[in-house]
Amino acid sequence: MVGAVPGAAALEVPARHLGLVPAAERGADAVAAVAAMTELVDRHVDVDRIRALARPVADGRGWTPSDEVARVGAPVVALAGGPAFSFGYAEHEELLRAAGARVRRFDPLTDELPDGAAAVVLPGGFPEVFAEKLSANTALRAQRALVDAGGVVHAECAGLLYLAESLDGAPMCGIVPGAAEFTPRLTLGYRDAVALESNSLFEAGERVVGHEFHRTRLAATTSPRGGGVTPTVRP
Repeated sequence: MVGAVPGAAALEVPARHLGLVPAAERGADAVAAVAAMTELVDRHVDVDRIRALARPVADGRGWTPSDEVARVGAPVVALAGGPAFSFGYAEHEELLRAAGARVRRFDPLTDELPDGAAAVVLPGGFPEVFAEKLSANTALRAQRALVDAGGVVHAECAGLLYLAESLDGAPMCGIVPGAAEFTPRLTLGYRDAVALESNSLFEAGERVVGHEFHRTRLAATTSPRGGGVTPTVRP
């Protein structure tokens, strides 16, 4: 049992509706938990033996993002982060930089869009936990010029909720028509989708498989306020 291990308190990781609470929200507690795990592994695991068993490694050099993309210039791409959008992937930023983009991180809880942003990336996260704080950043929510001018907005999961008209009654960006709300029902599975028209990610007719895992739903509204170019939304 974890309770019988010295330093067990540091190993306690809280959970909520979709799993463990992300490290981005736990600060020093998350650092302490990793330190405690490191100490336990150092004392009780023969790491050298594990490394020996894992060999031989594959031949050839390791993966590099520059192999996957072509350089397309140097646009400024605003990449959301912070506690409300913590479900990002390191490879996403690496691929953008390899393509020549100047990635600028920002926190929708407190920041505005970086100057000169030509595109915005909104990854997954827990916007329902921070709905009031996201809504309170009215300066960012009012920055619609990029969308109205046809700029690219790539939204995944939490990003869709943030772009909706509201989330649990709190006003959001109002770019995607619909009101989002948190529910007790878990929706889980893989979904097969097809691009109805060509966009920055897919050509018309291209099929994509997405993972769906959430407790929120997006309900249609009678008077949508969305304008400009509808952002790309992925499962």
